[in-house]
Amino acid sequence: MPAKKKVLLVLFSLFIAISLVSSGFASGVLYSQNFLPLKEEIRAALGDQPSVGAISESAKVIQEAMELIIKNSLREVSVQILRETAIEGMLESLQDEHAVYYSPQDYQLIMEDYRGQTSGVGMFVTKEDDQLVVVAPIEGTPAYRAGIKSGDIILAVDGQFVQGMDIDKAVAMIRGEKGTRVRIKLQRGESGEIYEVELVREEFRVPSVVSKMMEDKIGYVGYRFFSVGGAAEVEKALKELKEEGARGIIFDLRHNFGGPLTDAVEVSRLFVREGNIVTVRGKEGTEEVYQGTGTGDEETPMVVLIDRFTASASEVTAGALQDNNRAVLVGEKTFGKGSVQVIEPLPDGSGIKLTNALFYLPSGRSNEGVGLEPDVVIKSEGEETEDIIQNKGMEVLKELMGGKGVKDFKEIAHAPRRTRSHENWVIFKGIAHAPRRTTSHENWVIFKGAG
Repeated sequence: MPAKKKVLLVLFSLFIAISLVSSGFASGVLYSQNFLPLKEEIRAALGDQPSVGAISESAKVIQEAMELIIKNSLREVSVQILRETAIEGMLESLQDEHAVYYSPQDYQLIMEDYRGQTSGVGMFVTKEDDQLVVVAPIEGTPAYRAGIKSGDIILAVDGQFVQGMDIDKAVAMIRGEKGTRVRIKLQRGESGEIYEVELVREEFRVPSVVSKMMEDKIGYVGYRFFSVGGAAEVEKALKELKEEGARGIIFDLRHNFGGPLTDAVEVSRLFVREGNIVTVRGKEGTEEVYQGTGTGDEETPMVVLIDRFTASASEVTAGALQDNNRAVLVGEKTFGKGSVQVIEPLPDGSGIKLTNALFYLPSGRSNEGVGLEPDVVIKSEGEETEDIIQNKGMEVLKELMGGKGVKDFKEIAHAPRRTRSHENWVIFKGIAHAPRRTTSHENWVIFKGAG
């Protein structure tokens, strides 16, 4: 099916960037075209069974019900409202927390956001316990200038409360054309203070890769979001750092919400020469395995920084490096989003999203709902005057550069050992990263979004 008619999105995280970013940024989603389009999957599953006719018969019943309602109901209702309500009811029956119907207007805005053709107020948000929470404002944007902070809760947009609302729809309300205004009511995460700001939307671009040379010949590469062609940017940054004499690499995936599956795989291949990177498993046993291509740099010592907002494609790459013993993960437990959603357009310009697969890391484990455990745990409270996670990462990297192997480092202690560092407790974790076993029934429960 042509790309313009088919968008297959692997949605690991619930993060959305309300901003203008580089072309191909998928706002916290991974997308791929390796699976059969949804309509073809349905046809393949049904084959020539009478169920095909049953679908046609059901459509007739729905049409007749709509005609009867419009003809006899005391309350006037449009065909569009009835159609949308019917679709929403079908999606609700799936018991899939990610399933949602998009109106033509919402679908258009979301597709523009996936293509990076957006303008907005400049902040990253996530959904936690049915609340829209600010992950971080982007420096130099309207949200940043207005004093919005990480951890603030968005209560309402232009007077409409957003608690419990699908995150894509909430984001579509905040986004808009350059120069237009939006009112946002928030609750300060620390004090609980309620405040409101009126922002003028702007266009801006956030660079996906930030690199610099640090002390002791340590190269730093911060990857803010995965995007089409992003791996080439990472590769270029790595090459420049090595030309400057870098002997070790800090790869920062904190606050990275994801992007294209292809980019997650290609970035992983920069560091993993051989072996599995990620496996996608869908309906009826469909499976796609991504592996190294034999060209990755496995010699340069490496540490990956992660936090609770590391999600989606970031968990694919971090998990691949961890399971292949290529790098030491330092920081906080990651978000934990390993299910796959497909977004399909409908004839009237609207669209639907629903879960259709899961991702598995090289060891066979799924990060869905559990996240990735770092090898060295250090939790940032956000109040420190220095970057304690990065500082610990540099300490670990210096040990690796001094000759300690990744496997040796992970085996420092099988039992947790407490040390004091930067006024925070650090726990050196053992190698306890065995695959998480699930039965087919458990997989189905997660697949359906019930678990």
